[in-house]
Amino acid sequence: MAFMDWPIVGDIINNFWFFQTEGVVSLFQEWSTIMIIILFIVPFVLAFVVDQAIHKSKYHVVIGLVLFPILIVFLTWLTATYGSFFGFSELDFNLLIDTSINHWWIFLLFWPVVGFRLIMRLFVKGENADKIIVSVPVPIFEELAFRLLCLNTIYLITNSLIVSFMLSTIAFALIHLPNKSGDRWGGPVKLNATLIMGFCWGIMAIQYGLIFAIIAHIITNTFGVFVMPKLVS
Repeated sequence: MAFMDWPIVGDIINNFWFFQTEGVVSLFQEWSTIMIIILFIVPFVLAFVVDQAIHKSKYHVVIGLVLFPILIVFLTWLTATYGSFFGFSELDFNLLIDTSINHWWIFLLFWPVVGFRLIMRLFVKGENADKIIVSVPVPIFEELAFRLLCLNTIYLITNSLIVSFMLSTIAFALIHLPNKSGDRWGGPVKLNATLIMGFCWGIMAIQYGLIFAIIAHIITNTFGVFVMPKLVS
């Protein structure tokens, strides 16, 4: 069987969104100062608290892995219960589960974004190169990958904005699994922090525009690499 004849390859090609149709996420949609600030501050604080609380435990890997599915269930319930406030329709749980199983590749397709830092390292030099890359280029690339390409790709499959929002949020969190926290593997910890941030940034991108999610991501990462280490130490 030729590579192009594989069912999964055809599934990806037929459903991958790359500006074939109008997307459900625009660069700029509307302005709401209060809501944008809330959607920035809430995940900023919660993610910081969760990250530091779990990281300090010697069982941080186990705690992080156990907490992740619990947090997914909670955020799914939160979206299903209060999603109408952000313009979401009723959540179809069967569609959510079926898409996760039958189109499982949506959680892996955008993993190459992890290697973007290595590519940028060829162009950005200096002792603070990694910090600069994580602060600005990486957030832009990740938002384009998950809040634009990934979310729209899932929408092509499901025709459901709320399902696309939830699954793209989970996919965004999963790419942080290889991350380190200090001098040890902290992926399971980062899963939970990035799930919280991705959840709020997704709402921000859908409701108010991708540009605000990008800005929030840049500010958060900049704080994380330049300020947080000094506060923690």
